[in-house]
Amino acid sequence: MENKTGSPPIKRARLGGDKVSASKARPQSGQQDNLFGIECYISKTPGFRAILKQRYEDFHVNEIDRNGNVVKLTDLQPPADNSTVEQVQQKTKETSEGVSQLKTLIGEDKFGELKSAQIEASKVIIPLNPNTSKGERTQIHKLIRLCFAGLESVTKTLDEGSHIEVSQDKGKNKRGKRDSTWDKEKGNHCQFVLHKANKGTMDCISILARKLKLKASRFSYAGTKDSRAVTSQLVTLFKVESKQIAQLNKSLPHYIKVGNFSYVRDKLELGALKGNQFRIVLRDIDGAHDSIQMACKSLREKGFLNYFGMQRFGTSSVPTSDIGKALMNSDWKGAVDLIVGQREGDAEDVDKARRAWTETNDAAKALSLMPENCYLERKVLQRLAQDENQYLQAIGSLTRTMRLMYVHSFQSLVFNRLVSKRVQLFGLEPIEGDMVLAKNAEELEAAKTHPKDEKAIKIYFLSKEDIAKGNYTLKDIILPIPGYSVLVPKNKIADEYHKILSQEGIPEASFDHKTKDYRLSGTYRNICVVPDDLKWEEREYTDVTLPLIQSDLTLLENKIGDQDKQDTSSKQHRRALILTFSLPPSTYATMLVREIIKSPTTSSYMASLNPEMS
Repeated sequence: MENKTGSPPIKRARLGGDKVSASKARPQSGQQDNLFGIECYISKTPGFRAILKQRYEDFHVNEIDRNGNVVKLTDLQPPADNSTVEQVQQKTKETSEGVSQLKTLIGEDKFGELKSAQIEASKVIIPLNPNTSKGERTQIHKLIRLCFAGLESVTKTLDEGSHIEVSQDKGKNKRGKRDSTWDKEKGNHCQFVLHKANKGTMDCISILARKLKLKASRFSYAGTKDSRAVTSQLVTLFKVESKQIAQLNKSLPHYIKVGNFSYVRDKLELGALKGNQFRIVLRDIDGAHDSIQMACKSLREKGFLNYFGMQRFGTSSVPTSDIGKALMNSDWKGAVDLIVGQREGDAEDVDKARRAWTETNDAAKALSLMPENCYLERKVLQRLAQDENQYLQAIGSLTRTMRLMYVHSFQSLVFNRLVSKRVQLFGLEPIEGDMVLAKNAEELEAAKTHPKDEKAIKIYFLSKEDIAKGNYTLKDIILPIPGYSVLVPKNKIADEYHKILSQEGIPEASFDHKTKDYRLSGTYRNICVVPDDLKWEEREYTDVTLPLIQSDLTLLENKIGDQDKQDTSSKQHRRALILTFSLPPSTYATMLVREIIKSPTTSSYMASLNPEMS
């Protein structure tokens, strides 16, 4: 959404304190990050100018599956049918005989309608004779499933008589049965690689579902990937043949490809991954070679602070964490005002609609003015237009995923502030009372668990002896993500935790919320992360429109490397830094980049460096 006009932005509470043991963000460039607790760095290396995501091809993400394999698109063809000749012949014979029997039972015309229903998603009504027996009805259902994979049938009885209704299979029918022709031995889920460019995971899933005439809920994946990037990830789809999915490559938009098909027993669950591999181009760098080498070596050895990245807090002038805080305080009207009310930077038509709500609280009037593409705002206003002052119900009209995003954003803000306070007060070394996840026998024996923690996470508190032995480093230390069942460090950081919640106006009891969706147990997160397999190289380039790293698809299609297309005769040589590394789930690559360039990584800041961003 374009930012132009509106009311002043909401001010975020800033971290205080002058005692800093680690290098702090440069004031001239770090203020935007500071508003969300992102204040410190691990290394004291000098920063340098660099443009992140000048092009979406500058940011590549490959999922790392549960077995540690990097997910790549290497094959667009479905797997060969491993059935024996005898099995194929037998199935062909059964299908041929079934076609003949079904035509006899329902007639040629209805059989033709069924063939059309496979393609057009239309319903077919097959009237039943009053004398049709249950056995005959069952036979018709079996023959439809045999001859027409993807269609489901159900018998319906009305006043005027009984009939069989046939439509495309959209999942589980009312009787809890699924297509009996599916070969369960190969696994109920087709697993494939989704390769996408400059598009969100959910957008691509919606396109695939629409093409296959299925509900998006039939698809499963371990997590969403960046929109402005080139990414490859695993997806599973319940009881759909690989050939059917592979054929979509002929009609899919250019930014989506599917491949590397197989069949698996279980669907993918959210979080079922070991992490992600990143390949990132930082363009137009100006740092000295030695300084860049020093920064990358420090990153490889010491890592970076594990902040939640700026994308966690949204892109508008109203942070998602502010909405989450209102929800935690049961301030339903306040949350509605933050979502729907006037804010800085909206386009003129959106600002007009928001102003109508802010000035009049007239939901019907604001709804009539709100553009169609403002989906969230319209959902809230539609509910209020139906039932005035029902603010809790209006918030409830949003998806659960969206509502959780708001409160999780607030938790992330508190964690970020706590990380910065920990580093500001005590630097980068472990101290007595710090927390680690208990792993070895000695730690487990002395470990503590919060009495309300259903996961029973075991926490070990460092002693003076542990510090003296030097067996722990900053990468072992964890801090709480706030909730009703987390422990806090046994040192001054516990006071800072309580102080931050107080400053944010959130009583600790609020996390044990009476509304289930906002009842947050909390968890733990490492203070810092050291990337795996970090590699880097500097490269010269002349044409900003050409990618500097090859995608899975480019390699698959054997296209010439774009670095070989650069015009070396040009006098306008520029420098780029190419990074390759792997991170655990829910770790932000933008925070890794921030560590070495010592600057914000938001798209707005990057755009301010160079108007050529596209």
